[in-house]
Formats: sequence, structure tokens, C-alpha cells
Amino acid sequence: MPIAAKFSEAFYEKFGHQATGELVDYLNTVDRTYRSELERLNDTNWARFEARLEQRATTLEALIDRRTAELGTRIEALDARVDRLDTRVDQRLAELKAELLKWIFLFWLGTIGIVLGLQKL
Repeated sequence: MPIAAKFSEAFYEKFGHQATGELVDYLNTVDRTYRSELERLNDTNWARFEARLEQRATTLEALIDRRTAELGTRIEALDARVDRLDTRVDQRLAELKAELLKWIFLFWLGTIGIVLGLQKL
């Protein structure tokens, strides 16, 4: 955007219209140069920012992948422990069932023996 320089009539009279026009052209050239340099620096900084952001995102993805793998390993270990515990519980329940059946059988034998003994009296 060119500079809209407005000089006083005294300035024009002292330096003339041609010199004042050249000054305005020079100021516009300087302005364009600074603006293009600023735009170039802004683009460079934006590219650097995007590169750093991409690097951080990659680092974060790697960290998430590593933590997910660790969590998977822990879950597998817990599954194995749960399976062993489940097997032990099933074994204990089978032993308890056998023990209960034994005692039920002995109870009924004793009851039948007492009933038969009382019938003979």
C-alpha cells in the first residue's frame, strides 16, 4: 500500500513538484521493500513454527504410542493373572463341591442308618 504523503504548499514551493514527487516515489519504494521483507520474515517464522509444531506432534504421537504399548503389556499381564486366579477359583470350587458331596452322602447314610435302626425297635 503506497504512502499517501501530503506535503504543504510551502514544501512544494521550496523543493518543487518534481523533487517532491521523487521523494514520494522513494518513500513508496522503501515502504514496499520493508513490507516485502516483513512478509518474507513472517513466512520464514511461520514455516519455522509449523516445523516445530510438527516435531512436537511427532514426539507426542511417539509418546502416546509408547504409553499405549506399555498399557497393552500391563493389560496382558493382568489378563494372565486373572486367568490364573480364575483357574485357582475353579479348582477350589471343584474341591468344595467334592467335599460337600462327601458330607451330604455321609449325612444321608447316617440319617438312613438312624431311620432303619429306629424302625427295628
